[in-house]
Amino acid sequence: MVVNFHQRTDTTASNAGCNPARSPRSADHGFISASLPTTPSSLTLLLIILGGCLNGYAVRISEALYVPGMATLFLGLSPFDLIVMFAAATLLLEHSSTDGAPDADAGPVTRNHVRIGLPEAIALVCVLIPSSTISWLAVAIYSGYYAVRLTDARRYGLALFAGLALTALWSSVGMKYAGPTITTIEAAMVAAILSVAIDGVAQSGNVVGNPQVFSLIVMAACSTLDGLPKALLGLGAVMWLSGTLRQQPYIASAAALIAIYATANMVRLSTMAVSEEWYQLAHGPVGAGVFDATIVATVFALSLCWSAPDQAVAGNSVSQAEPST
Repeated sequence: MVVNFHQRTDTTASNAGCNPARSPRSADHGFISASLPTTPSSLTLLLIILGGCLNGYAVRISEALYVPGMATLFLGLSPFDLIVMFAAATLLLEHSSTDGAPDADAGPVTRNHVRIGLPEAIALVCVLIPSSTISWLAVAIYSGYYAVRLTDARRYGLALFAGLALTALWSSVGMKYAGPTITTIEAAMVAAILSVAIDGVAQSGNVVGNPQVFSLIVMAACSTLDGLPKALLGLGAVMWLSGTLRQQPYIASAAALIAIYATANMVRLSTMAVSEEWYQLAHGPVGAGVFDATIVATVFALSLCWSAPDQAVAGNSVSQAEPST
């Protein structure tokens, strides 16, 4: 009995001493464990969100593929779509090592390290529905949900994706209701500009021009308030990439961008309303390319004008700082 007692005690002590970390058996079976990530990995977040973006852009991409001569360089996407997605994806992937995934010396990654919860299941279902509106709504809610929950720099990337989805929803849904009022106001502004140099200019609703020569129908997609939100979002993305994203520089740059964008778009709309020939020039690939290049160059110029060698380093260190755990 004495021998058996000591053998039992030694075995118990040996188990407790050699494997203290294995006492919570739930971690081995994958039921409940504080060591498991509380959020999906950065790659999981990115793949779900990019799937939603691809579904949202599907119609525009498919239409651009059949445009004669490839009238758009980016398959129906604006340059700011690509800039924002690049900056947001960079923010997510750069901080993938701090998203709750196991350390490199913690053994092989198992199914316990890949967490697909209820938010992911709902988002995946919405992404698979062939509807751009539902897909963008899912991206906005899913990105916003984790942007609020996370405390590291990944929340900025998720906020950019949420902003991208909201601008797409504004263009596809919001402009359907606000578009008639907005295009009527912009048509009146075009009429005021044309009246300075052209006689007989008339405006009725969103139709403006000389009825005897040519009349332009100002569409929602060509209005200033349709493209401006995405340009402002792109400005924030570029300022983060250049290390100059802070409140005061962004507000000043946004004010300048609003003025330049509105002026450039009014000039373009007024040019299109002059005649059929001018409409084809300003609205076609040449005019669209010049307009996009002007706005993109303006965004980069406004972002880089705030940069300095020490300022850029400080900007990135502040914006990308993560709380220590």
